[in-house]
Amino acid sequence: MNKFFLFFAVFILFFPLFALQVDDVAVEGSVRTEQSILTQYFKEKRDYSEKEINEILEKIIAIEIFEDVSVYYDDAKHLLIFKVVEFPIIRSVKFSGNKKIDNDDIKEVLTVKKNELLDMNKISKNTSAILGVYHDKGFLSATVDADIAVNKEKQEVNIDFKISEGKKSRVKKVTIVGNK
Repeated sequence: MNKFFLFFAVFILFFPLFALQVDDVAVEGSVRTEQSILTQYFKEKRDYSEKEINEILEKIIAIEIFEDVSVYYDDAKHLLIFKVVEFPIIRSVKFSGNKKIDNDDIKEVLTVKKNELLDMNKISKNTSAILGVYHDKGFLSATVDADIAVNKEKQEVNIDFKISEGKKSRVKKVTIVGNK
């Protein structure tokens, strides 16, 4: 029993639990992003704990240029493999269907721009902003839909804000009740 305990104690001292020897780092799925953005964290040393790899992964995710990041380890080759999916780049932004509202009025509220990373929250806010322009001008039945055409090979998107203006709302009669 004492021999086993001694062996176990020596094993733990010299071989940290969950330590991975990383001789090389590979990146798969990167189209536009330099691989050095991911590999830069592995130049200092060769042995990494699971916690250290998780911290590095959190730093990579915080950069916000990847839609998905997965990490795999090839034990035989001591190879750490990052599989990434980049956020698509916006190649064009246009709007169609607007006849009664000037292009400049719509462009004034657009915050999504060509060559930015696709951000669906920003697209949603822009859709609401365009709709707000129409409501302010009296087109209360207007609708705006963002049509996003994706080119998966190039990781690019084209955005078309499709506008249906509807009829301008008019007030026919105002009745005030209870005012003496």
